[in-house]
Amino acid sequence: MSTSNEIGCLRSMLGAVVLAFSALLASSPAKAEFPERTINMLVPFSVGGSGDLLARMIARHFHDAWGQPVVVQNRAGAGGQIATVAVAKSPADGYTIALTSSGTLAVNPHVYKNLPYDPVKDFEQVTILTDLPFLLVVGADSPFRSFDEVIAKAKAAPGKITMGNAGVGSHQYLAAIDVAKQAGVTFNMVPYKGSGEMVAGLFSREIDAALDNVLTQNALLVQGKTRALATSASVRLPHLPDVPTFREKGIEIVSGFYGLALPAGTPKAIVDKFYAEALKFARSPEVAERLSAMGIVATLSTPAETTARIAREVKALGEVARTVGLVPQ
Repeated sequence: MSTSNEIGCLRSMLGAVVLAFSALLASSPAKAEFPERTINMLVPFSVGGSGDLLARMIARHFHDAWGQPVVVQNRAGAGGQIATVAVAKSPADGYTIALTSSGTLAVNPHVYKNLPYDPVKDFEQVTILTDLPFLLVVGADSPFRSFDEVIAKAKAAPGKITMGNAGVGSHQYLAAIDVAKQAGVTFNMVPYKGSGEMVAGLFSREIDAALDNVLTQNALLVQGKTRALATSASVRLPHLPDVPTFREKGIEIVSGFYGLALPAGTPKAIVDKFYAEALKFARSPEVAERLSAMGIVATLSTPAETTARIAREVKALGEVARTVGLVPQ
């Protein structure tokens, strides 16, 4: 075969390969943009609570923004472990997301001996949706009118002031211990099985005071059934302008929070997409109004800021747990 014929054959073969490759590319569908199917949001709380309500609000926002169903699944139990570990073990594709809390991420490592997830390593943090400040509260008929009065009494009669909390190992319990330590006093800690029983203890004068989250207490404060004496918020709460912060009293404690997290390894583009949409959610006037009625505000942190905060608070609460000799069970 002549050289010119060989070159012609090679050109024909090359042309056929190019045509075949072009046809393959043309027949390949373009990569779909996330999300293209249902997203599951796992919530570690029962239906009807504050965490559940917040989850349903943002799930609706994601649905409206992306046009895909976002199904809220309530998997309460074991201190929030059931829902949280399910997300940690889910495929890292963005289709399973957790509503997180200070309890599930910052407290549980110090309460459960064999926690089936690592709060830092097993998740891609999306954001802190809202801080959940604690309030030091007393019953409406309590003789205590200020935080300073409570501390003065506790110093005069060590161990006599009864301080309610939502259970040994709860975030409220650790926070109350931390307040006492920094104030240089000793409270008689009275654990209850949740905030409901603790509030009943306030009403019956079984306890002198309690540390509870603002969401649980907000309606009671509005109704005049309890009175707030201090808050763990970084600044005074807009709806409680006369209630000082613990910080004003020289005390720094870790507040609660609600956030969002995806399984570790989820692509950064998907994490960022969730964060960007959560930011729009937080800036919505309607959302701000609804949250304000609950006594809270949206305080969005970036994924990097959230990851750093989780690590910091796990360490801080660990130090408090060791102070009281809390042994993971």
